[in-house]
Amino acid sequence: MPKEKDPILKKLQELGCNSQFKLAIAYQVYLDLSEVRKLQVESRYNKELDIIYFVGKGDEFPNGSEIFIPLSSASFLSMSWIETLQQAICQDREGPRITMAFKEQDSSVMYYCMTTGIIPPDPPSPPILKKPGQLSTE
Repeated sequence: MPKEKDPILKKLQELGCNSQFKLAIAYQVYLDLSEVRKLQVESRYNKELDIIYFVGKGDEFPNGSEIFIPLSSASFLSMSWIETLQQAICQDREGPRITMAFKEQDSSVMYYCMTTGIIPPDPPSPPILKKPGQLSTE
């Protein structure tokens, strides 16, 4: 964790998140967005979900900005959590689109964009027996 005198870290702490782990991940993602990707970054905090997130502004985004969710690469995500996140954070935007920013142990960050309409796939069809002992998936 960086020194507490760091202005970026201080700004993140002032958002209201008390988890040092979440602050450390958010700090690394903030640096990647602002220093590596050269985006204008606005820090935000959702108290109900206890999550720090960023709005990055740049010409490469369809709406002029993108929402980034800093997470550990070891985070467990469920479809219902992603839907809850989209509903809570993307209320004022057309077509809730968020980008998950997964911080790896080596401090690299992987980005995955997610949009609404993600539906879990149907369960696979049971195999059909063609001949005794032979399976088919048709």
